[in-house]
Amino acid sequence: MTRTMDDEERRYDTIILGSGNILFGDDGFGPAVVDHLLRNFDLPGTALALDVGTGIQEILFDILLSENPPRKILVVDVLDQQAPPGKLFWLKPDALQKRGNGIFSLHLPPAPEMLKELEKKGIEVWVLCCQPGEISQTMRIGLSPIMAQAVLKACDKIYKILNRTSDDSD
Repeated sequence: MTRTMDDEERRYDTIILGSGNILFGDDGFGPAVVDHLLRNFDLPGTALALDVGTGIQEILFDILLSENPPRKILVVDVLDQQAPPGKLFWLKPDALQKRGNGIFSLHLPPAPEMLKELEKKGIEVWVLCCQPGEISQTMRIGLSPIMAQAVLKACDKIYKILNRTSDDSD
């Protein structure tokens, strides 16, 4: 089933999109961040957090076509950059394809281009990436311990940005 945004979801200034497949270990990082945010943080009324699983393209397409898009989009996903597992880093859409031979898992090639198109529409777009410990080649639900700790750190960073207590983009 394809996930799209309804009219109620389109009214937010900031949308956080947790992208990833929870059936493949650490690839479920993005959805885990959204789940933790929703369960443990009081998000501002102007922010919406969505677990989009592997269906981020449909959501991005909805936003591209929207007459009233959000001002800011934060995508949360894994990116293999041969860094220490659990390392968090912020990227702008232009940097996604400049990151060497890393695997960016917005789960199909058009997504990075869609993020660039959103920026052209004047939307501020950031991608919070995490170096996975392992992406399981067989189905395995659950994050590795280091990634579970990274979820907590990612939520703190996002919460600070949402509440403007920090210009935390490192």
